[in-house]
Amino acid sequence: MSAPDTHERELWALLHAVETHTASRYSSSAPELAPEDREACLHAMQTELVDDTVLDGTHLDAPLRRLLAAAVGDGSGRDAALLQGLLLERLGVVLYRTLAEGGRLSERGEVVARRALLASRDASGRATRKLRAELPDPADRFDVFASRSTPLLASLDAFGEALDARFADRLGLRFSDVMGDFVADLLPCCVDELGFERRRVVVHLTGALMG
Repeated sequence: MSAPDTHERELWALLHAVETHTASRYSSSAPELAPEDREACLHAMQTELVDDTVLDGTHLDAPLRRLLAAAVGDGSGRDAALLQGLLLERLGVVLYRTLAEGGRLSERGEVVARRALLASRDASGRATRKLRAELPDPADRFDVFASRSTPLLASLDAFGEALDARFADRLGLRFSDVMGDFVADLLPCCVDELGFERRRVVVHLTGALMG
């Protein structure tokens, strides 16, 4: 199999950091959200794709730290379900699907991306079920979604700019395209599975993502 180049290793270092942070949040606050294959995916990333020093000097550390800080929320299991499970995992589904199908990665990278895609899809489903169970009233559920998700969604804009500057030309990966697919993927879940009004979701996501 072809080996990942430096730019791919930089991307995997970012993804590994997000995945490790999310796994830690699940472990401490919501173990029921952890997909069965997550640890195996992390091991594959760490041993085959990630170089711990590859991000040095890339200017990606600061937006990554801000994103992960926003993803903690109040530290509760509910915020883990909402911020990591519903939002970051669904973003992961879109990103891993793009990477697995786009011919952008090494052969080994595409294998790991497909595996990570399944883990993120599993975790997202678990989070959706947890939110429905803990917030049975859709109106209350939306209010929590809107108030808790704003800081994380706002931080994604700066993170996306950093990704575009580093990877748009090198890997053909444009965050605006990923975010468009993310919103298109998130909307049906919010409306059909969480019972939100479509218009309210669109207004919230537009405002939060545009800062």
